[in-house]
Amino acid sequence: MTTSNSVSTALVATVTIGTVQTDWTVTTLSGVLKIFFTSQTNVGSAIGGLANADGICQSEAGVAGYAGSYKAVLSDDTTSAASRLTLSYPIVNAFNGSTVATTNLWIGSISNPLLNPFGSDNFRGTSWTGTTVTGDISVGNTCASWTGGTNGMRTVGANTNYK
Repeated sequence: MTTSNSVSTALVATVTIGTVQTDWTVTTLSGVLKIFFTSQTNVGSAIGGLANADGICQSEAGVAGYAGSYKAVLSDDTTSAASRLTLSYPIVNAFNGSTVATTNLWIGSISNPLLNPFGSDNFRGTSWTGTTVTGDISVGNTCASWTGGTNGMRTVGANTNYK
């Protein structure tokens, strides 16, 4: 069987041995982008900027066994998350495989909440990103571009349209 080049396309192959037949279904997931929460708690003002945040994200992805390149979903004082991240769809939760967004993540709605499996119940689904739900910079809320300061913008992962 040759799988489809199209995302989320299911093909069925029937395998026959003697008189026994079994169908095997293969669904292509090419183009799937994975998102996850890091397992470590990081103090926003001590992250050291976007490049260091990306390094933390990439390192934790490797420890979790997630292949590929990863970047932190963060904005700093001059760069928005929407402008620095190249997104493809669907976006799925790397932890449990649920679909987070099927189309534009920055329209303010998601398919399923991205819950933090490592956080306390009070902080499940939350992350300090310095980013608005539209992917723009939350001005004054980036912990001084993740190098100091005390103000951060919390993004809540919920199945709600915040627009």
